[in-house]
Amino acid sequence: MIDRRSIKNKTYEVEKDLKNLDDSSILLNFKEVLTKIYPNLIKVIAHAYDSWDNISENLFNELVYNTFAWKYGIQIDFKNIVVYESSNPSVSHFHIQCFPKKKLSKIYKFNEEKQINFDDYKNVVLIFDCFMDGINYLSSGISVDKAKNVNFDMVHVSLVDIIKDKVLDNFFMHYQDVDYQFVAVD
Repeated sequence: MIDRRSIKNKTYEVEKDLKNLDDSSILLNFKEVLTKIYPNLIKVIAHAYDSWDNISENLFNELVYNTFAWKYGIQIDFKNIVVYESSNPSVSHFHIQCFPKKKLSKIYKFNEEKQINFDDYKNVVLIFDCFMDGINYLSSGISVDKAKNVNFDMVHVSLVDIIKDKVLDNFFMHYQDVDYQFVAVD
């Protein structure tokens, strides 16, 4: 956890059983759950639109943010979080920061692969938005046939200026190419 709170106190009891889980493991557990339940959501036509948004957002809050709350013994104000599949992530809200494992990393935007050196960027962070496949946008319509090919092997991230708290760009990266860390704020 990156703790940016001005007062660093524990307001909740710490769940000792979560001690051995790192932040990346908590996020990847959520990814595994999405992968397992998605075929069942297709069967009941809950794989897109508002149904998908409601299910994925609530699961994310329970399996990620609440797990962090218990792991670190802190209270999370759900009015002050970066929402799953957020279009406007902010460094002033509770969020997940992504750290590329390599200096030179592959990114994907508009079905185009590029190499980017994150050392070239100053005063920016990568904020986790969601897991996706880089092809289908599940908040909008997707046919059942296409939905059967959806996987969650990409992470959608936003490049955010930490001084202006403004999104500069967003793109996909392979989920295994980044580490994830929870960021607590006031």
